[in-house]
Amino acid sequence: MGKDNLYILHENKFGYIAKCSCCNQIQVSLGNTVFNFSKKEYEEFDSYFNEIRATHIKSLSKNQKYIIRTNKEGVAITVTNNELLAIVELLNFANILLEVSDLMTIN
Repeated sequence: MGKDNLYILHENKFGYIAKCSCCNQIQVSLGNTVFNFSKKEYEEFDSYFNEIRATHIKSLSKNQKYIIRTNKEGVAITVTNNELLAIVELLNFANILLEVSDLMTIN
């Protein structure tokens, strides 16, 4: 997965989500942490945020830090309220573009 092969799906001040045109892996950059996921691993990672999406996201405590466990063994990230909101935004927009991409490649 080379940088030249990455197509940015969405980015904001906290990071970006990109798809590699050669191997179809999905790269998620959050702050100073970068994950490379297969499509299935990405979907599992994204599913960790379903509970946050389902609850009223505005009711999250502004002064609290959140620990997000990942599907990478032994890896968790700690984020603030604003960072958590930024992650959800990244995932939501990237998911839309991934769905569109999948629809366009159906034969």
